[in-house]
Amino acid sequence: FNNKARKKKPCDSPLLCRAPDWQECPAGITASEKKVVPKTRVVEVPGKEAGVRVFGVHSHERELYERGMRELSMERSRKELEALQKQVENGELKEPHKSGAAAATKLRRNHGHRYFDWELRPGKFHFFDHPVNLAREKALEGKYVIQTEERNLAAVEAVAAYKELNEVERGFSHLQGLLELPGLSSQGRTRAGSCVRGGPGTVVGSRHGEEPARGGEQPLFAVCLAGVGEGSWRGS
Repeated sequence: FNNKARKKKPCDSPLLCRAPDWQECPAGITASEKKVVPKTRVVEVPGKEAGVRVFGVHSHERELYERGMRELSMERSRKELEALQKQVENGELKEPHKSGAAAATKLRRNHGHRYFDWELRPGKFHFFDHPVNLAREKALEGKYVIQTEERNLAAVEAVAAYKELNEVERGFSHLQGLLELPGLSSQGRTRAGSCVRGGPGTVVGSRHGEEPARGGEQPLFAVCLAGVGEGSWRGS
């Protein structure tokens, strides 16, 4: 599953359009142990592949995390653009194409192009909040997509099963770190996540960015993050 929401118009993404039938989900094991239990909502959205069901999920805890990461990235980008602004005003960068190239370089860092736009006037460099991209980033925060070929799962059950898979994966990862065990399979771990394998009845899951399971094994779930996030995140 490839997340192409950032390249589309807002209403092309079901997660950005208003969905009236969001359903509240029971809290996961980790979330239920917290003092303030975060809320999670789910809605089934139209899929493009036959036989593949797609669920949009909105996690309040993930939203808070991703908002904090966005604000951190925005502050870093803002400081770099302010430094460029001073360079142009002080005459250190006089040629427009050099100023434009410097702006493009700085916006590539910290995902700055998602948050800011700019314009160049005679002797002045002006930057401002991007009128389209920033609103899209805010709308996507806390949202991700789960897809499965299981036909008999209700939307809330799909989220519960995915959270349970996350707990199993997290527990094994913690145990593996404590005991310094070798990888569970020759597939190993990928940057995007991990794959849990076993005998008959084992839940098999994969995340966006992984190679599909080999040997005829099919993942029960595939998940794609729709919002902005840096580093790792674990929550509801």
